[in-house]
Parts: sequence; C-alpha cells; structure tokens
Amino acid sequence: MASEETIRPGDITGGRLLGQGTAEALVALSLKLKAFVDFVGRWASLLFVPMILVTVYDVCLRKTGKFQIDLKYAAENIGLGPLFESTLLQETEWHLHTALVALVLGFGCVWNTQVRVDVVREHLAFRRKAWLEMLGATFFMIPYTLVVMYFAAIFAYDSWAISEISASQVGCRIAGSSRRS
Repeated sequence: MASEETIRPGDITGGRLLGQGTAEALVALSLKLKAFVDFVGRWASLLFVPMILVTVYDVCLRKTGKFQIDLKYAAENIGLGPLFESTLLQETEWHLHTALVALVLGFGCVWNTQVRVDVVREHLAFRRKAWLEMLGATFFMIPYTLVVMYFAAIFAYDSWAISEISASQVGCRIAGSSRRS
C-alpha cells in the first residue's frame, strides 16, 4: 500500500483496496449525489432574497409602524390582510431560515465550506484531514442527522394529526381557509 503521505491512483481504482468495478460504481454514485446536492443547494440559496425582504419589512413595520405603505391595505382589499401581520411575518422568517439551513447545509459539506474548528486540523497532513472528516461524519454528523430526522418526523406527524395551527391571533391560515373543516 502507498505511504501515508501519498495515495497513487491505482491504490483505489486499481484493485488494491476495492475491485475495479466497485470503485467505479461508487465514484459514479458519489458524483451523482454531489450533482444533486449542488443543484438543491444553489436553488435553495435563492431563499435568501425573500427571507431578507420579509425580515426588513417586518423590522421596519415593528420599529416605525410607518413602513406599511399601501401594501397592507391593498392586501386587505383582496383578502390577504393577515399575511402582513407581524406575527405571521416572524413565522415566515423562521420557516425560511429553517429551509435555508436544511437545504444548503449539504452544499457546504460537499464544497468543503462548512464551519469547523481548524486549530488542530490546520496542522494535519491531507490524508489525516480526510480521516478526521470521515470519522467526524460517521460518528457525529450522520447519527445527529438521523436523530433530528426521527424526532422531526414525530413532531410533524403529531402536529398534522391534531391539526395544529399557530397560537397567535392571525395564525398561519389565509383568510377564509381552515384545516379543520
């Protein structure tokens, strides 16, 4: 096998560690997953625009009360008045933040731009960095993701089963609609 500092191309694809066909299939699968994560991450990053607009509008509305322009009144005329209430705007901000984190986090991992503590990692050789990344993903990131998915599914199902809505006065319902009907 190659020394710890260098990995020759034949070490993996030449059959030393994996069979030629197996390695090629895994590389092809990896490239397809990367393309999918890249596609989702790039499109999901566009959620920053509505998140910024909603946040700025909400902050200006709460701090000055004068930024309503005629948007709120125009919306009330077509039955969408509750969409411009502060509580609903804040809930929209939280949902947009959640979507951004959930959909763009994988993009950061694929492109190696995620936040990490580089005090130790910075002084390691490439091969040791790769091992550290693999161990971190295997023992921390993947189990954490599975636990979050498990509890998120339970909370989402419970919320759906009882037709949960927002406790605020305006709620998440658009005028005239109801989930309990």
